[in-house]
Amino acid sequence: MAEASVPSTSSLSDIPRTQCGETEKYDWTETIQTHLKIAVVGDQGCGKTCFILSAKNHILPDPEEKVLSKQYPLDLEMPNKVVAKCMVVEADARDELREVRMEHYEQSDVFLLCFALDDPNSFKNITEKWVPELKECLSKRLGLLVGLKLDAKREILAERGDNLKEELKFQEYRECSAYKGINVLHVFQKAAEMAFKSELLEKK
Repeated sequence: MAEASVPSTSSLSDIPRTQCGETEKYDWTETIQTHLKIAVVGDQGCGKTCFILSAKNHILPDPEEKVLSKQYPLDLEMPNKVVAKCMVVEADARDELREVRMEHYEQSDVFLLCFALDDPNSFKNITEKWVPELKECLSKRLGLLVGLKLDAKREILAERGDNLKEELKFQEYRECSAYKGINVLHVFQKAAEMAFKSELLEKK
């Protein structure tokens, strides 16, 4: 099948648009060359690195491997076999790197706020640490709540995640397992879909 020919764009705001009615679906063929920046935020040890690398490589990374890069290019296959080109940024959770995180936040289009389903403290820190830190950015951008380590012994029920999603006024709450490869790519695809659809609505 021949690929659609579209001009290269460098940011989400440069996506070409069509004149769509309210009932028409988003034209994914217009996002092939788009570069979307996704920030993955959450406590250290909650599973962010495995989550990202599982989506990128479709395998669980070697726990002995030293990961130096905190930015990962990721091509996501969207509806109609169209590819959305993303840059995924892992926000380092250390307190001394807050200023570095803030710089990444300002450049990001959508945020994945992550906690570990087997770690109540990481769940608590979503509201006590990460949402306050992201407050200004989240007022202008999209957020998706993600429960990681679905394969581990669950300490946080799905109902609590859904309730927190409503409290934060997020559009979605998703759970996934990097170890078993459950829902990982779906989370990133949903984040991209949310960002592109939101941008389309703003242009109407």
